[in-house]
Amino acid sequence: MLLFKDYNSHNTARLDIEEIKKLLLKLDDITKELQDRSLYEGF
Repeated sequence: MLLFKDYNSHNTARLDIEEIKKLLLKLDDITKELQDRSLYEGF
């Protein structure tokens, strides 16, 4: 018995650019790299 559905484009939410940015900025490696490059505030 399967406890989850297969992952596909019909049962997955699509993110826009701003939603992707928000998710990426939650990752420590991403924010550190942006801070190191002085890009964080413009992102």
